[in-house]
Amino acid sequence: MTAVPGRDPGADPRDHHRADPGADPGAGPGADPGAERLLGRWWLATAADTDRLGRRLGAVLRAGDLLLLSGALGAGKTALTRGIGAGMRVRGTVASPTFVLARVHPPAEPGGVVLVHVDAYRLGGAAELDDLDLDTDLAQAAVVVEWGSGLAERLGPVYLHVDLDRRPDDTRLATVSAVGGDWPERVAAVVAAAQLTVADEPAGGTGAGVPEGDVLAGD
Repeated sequence: MTAVPGRDPGADPRDHHRADPGADPGAGPGADPGAERLLGRWWLATAADTDRLGRRLGAVLRAGDLLLLSGALGAGKTALTRGIGAGMRVRGTVASPTFVLARVHPPAEPGGVVLVHVDAYRLGGAAELDDLDLDTDLAQAAVVVEWGSGLAERLGPVYLHVDLDRRPDDTRLATVSAVGGDWPERVAAVVAAAQLTVADEPAGGTGAGVPEGDVLAGD
């Protein structure tokens, strides 16, 4: 596991990671091709549910994939990434890379995919993101960026965005959206394999047409 040195740990975080995860620009004719398409919302009631979602996501990741994770402190972003690492079968303990900004986890088996785990919480802007040379890693690894919304979209035209909203009862609402690629199909397979059921949707439906059902959940 390789660490990439970061900036002063006492630096204040910026607001670039505070994008609204609830916005759904839609996927119909005339929609902005670079806008996020809502794929669905699922309740995660336990830590096991979050881990299971991460493992199933990790199992379908390929080199070149970009995942952006957002949510408040304690929402479960690192727990989800830990599950992703387990699903990818990478080496090393997946932990928050807050003070080193990025960690590289090689695959445990030949032919596996490298995981690059980034924490953008303390990045001051796009220039510091560019200093990490993540555009090079994207061609050879799956890159997961915590606090990436509003900053890391520039790393590629295709990405998956998972926002975790921690509720007062300690459940989480996972809102999943994507730009481009075959993410709708992959997310549908992930949700089915993880045995998650969709949360009640607000007016506007389920975005990608994931069938509605009872509420489940995970952390």
